[in-house]
Amino acid sequence: MATLQELALVTAVIGHSDVGHDWSSQMATPIGSGLVRLQRLMLTLLPQYWSKQNWKSLVNQVTQSEGGDGVRGVDLMISEDASLVVQQIATNLVSYCRVAMTIGGTEFSSPYCRILLTPHLAEAITMPSSRATFAPMSGAHPHSLGLLIQHLKECVDGYGSSLETHQQKNRKLESGTLGMEDVRTLLPANMTVDKLSPAQQQTVARQRLKQLVTNRKQELQHYAYLIENLLYLLWRHLQYYLVHCKPVTSDPHMVGMARSSMRLLQEYGATQSGDLTFDLSSVGEGVSAADLESLKIDIGKSLTDGLFKKLLDVEEAQFSARAELRVGFVQALVRRVRRLLKLKADVRTDI
Repeated sequence: MATLQELALVTAVIGHSDVGHDWSSQMATPIGSGLVRLQRLMLTLLPQYWSKQNWKSLVNQVTQSEGGDGVRGVDLMISEDASLVVQQIATNLVSYCRVAMTIGGTEFSSPYCRILLTPHLAEAITMPSSRATFAPMSGAHPHSLGLLIQHLKECVDGYGSSLETHQQKNRKLESGTLGMEDVRTLLPANMTVDKLSPAQQQTVARQRLKQLVTNRKQELQHYAYLIENLLYLLWRHLQYYLVHCKPVTSDPHMVGMARSSMRLLQEYGATQSGDLTFDLSSVGEGVSAADLESLKIDIGKSLTDGLFKKLLDVEEAQFSARAELRVGFVQALVRRVRRLLKLKADVRTDI
């Protein structure tokens, strides 16, 4: 648990700092090379923390190592704490990506934003969210939009599940006296219940139930933050790839030169940081016409009307909880993404 908490603190600091700037032009300096390496390390964490299956694996490891030993109640609270920390790391990573992207790109890629993900969607199309698990990134290859879309779907489903659980536990908390079955479930199995009066058992059980309600509320906040920012990143990437991106020439000689240049950048990064890395400023470059055509064909399979409805339902649930009635960030982003998909469809029809 201590390691996860330290990682949560470090990623929180980095996620809200200027580390997201494009430092690749200063690779020759010790500070520049160190910051580029730090950028790569942040992005390397994405597959591990942008996958709910990996969340569960991390939480199980912490629960086993913290000495719960299968004791009912004890394991539950350890698992709850670990789950919130893992979610916090995920929110810090998406915060870093948002900051890094909005700082701005380069004149060679997208001048209005920084491109962090490639236009490939394999993860979002071929793997159900319930079984989605991703290996760490290799040093020379950035992640794809498929990873982002897959995690967005998981977060939307997770929000709905957490909201239902939160409402159920809140109703129990507001109902007054808890039933004996609820008390037995909430009290730790290693607690000497015989020494507690029924009133004391109720008090302890209600305290633990209040903590669970608080945890669900915090979990909903994490999911809402992830959904908003993942959707924002998705919109900016789609706007670049579907509207602004110019594919590289199909001339094999020119493609070979571009790949050779990319390898030189990677090798230079390796000599400076002691580890093979990719140049963040060139993620959106070198995209072929076939890559863009594949994106235009497959994006509709990943971004369905059902997903858009769930996204709007999430925002509506947030407004209901705060008694607010207004047009929100998610609704505006959904409208913009739909507009891009319609534009893509219109262009393909004209062709």
